[in-house]
Amino acid sequence: MDGVAYYPEAFAKGLKQVIQSDDLLGDIFKIRIQALLGKLRPQEVSSYLSALLIGTEIKAAQKLFGDVNNITVIAAPWLSEMYQQCLAPLNITVTGIKTDQASVNGLLQVFKLLPESEAESESD
Repeated sequence: MDGVAYYPEAFAKGLKQVIQSDDLLGDIFKIRIQALLGKLRPQEVSSYLSALLIGTEIKAAQKLFGDVNNITVIAAPWLSEMYQQCLAPLNITVTGIKTDQASVNGLLQVFKLLPESEAESESD
């Protein structure tokens, strides 16, 4: 995943925990215990934690917005892939947009909203 240490098994384990639990804070504190007991290797902690956080975010969004078919994630490609893995079992399609691309597109939209005389003086 593009320079980011990623452990799919640990990520899947974190997703499973999110499905079974509604106690994010408790689940986060259990990470250290799991590492000490050898149930989670130290290098796997970030993947497991990412799944807990993303999964919890998705559960909260589902409560707020209900069922959706697709979402747009503005993030680095590796992070968009993590969202895709979380959302695929829910049959939700993810469209990933890189942060720099979103910034440029947003600035272009703002520029288009400027009155023509201001837009011309800005481009000079």
